[in-house]
Amino acid sequence: GKRAGLEGPIRDVFLEPLVFSFGTGDPRTTRANREVATALSRRHGPEVGYRVVADTELDEATLKNHSVVAVGTRRDHALLTQIAAKLPIRDDGTALVAGPHRFASPGTGAIFIHPNPAAPTRYVVVVTAVDAAGIWRALSLPQLLPDFLIYDDHLGPAAAEIVLGRDARALAGGFFGWDWQLPAEIADPEAGPR
Repeated sequence: GKRAGLEGPIRDVFLEPLVFSFGTGDPRTTRANREVATALSRRHGPEVGYRVVADTELDEATLKNHSVVAVGTRRDHALLTQIAAKLPIRDDGTALVAGPHRFASPGTGAIFIHPNPAAPTRYVVVVTAVDAAGIWRALSLPQLLPDFLIYDDHLGPAAAEIVLGRDARALAGGFFGWDWQLPAEIADPEAGPR
């Protein structure tokens, strides 16, 4: 369960040794994965210098000693292939699945933090999507995020902002329970009808 030092939200990953990793298993998404991982690694300024590595470069020592921001899907990122079944949000090849909810529209993406099943004392932050457009859309994420956020093209107005604000919307978001499970209600209460 959640405990001091392993309780989220997403920003907490920056309190640990950290590496950004992009999936290389599908040539159709490798560029988006790499460029988003690189951009996210620079969000707090170029002087921080987080390492950005291909999924094939993640080794046991790195996983043991670093939290990982993994950008990709279970089809193109080796770590996500290994741990997807143990995560509360995952892509199933055609949609993002969060508990009983499916988000299948093109351009839909998600970001969430969770204990890394491959290294349970470290975090994994997953940036995943149904397609490359959903991965690219992560560039519009605001600075402050809860434990998880599922988004689509309504995220755009949040680009370079601190919070979503009144113009941007998410499909779902919130905080995991103390057991790292999704809450009963995940819809954005501010989204209203579309």
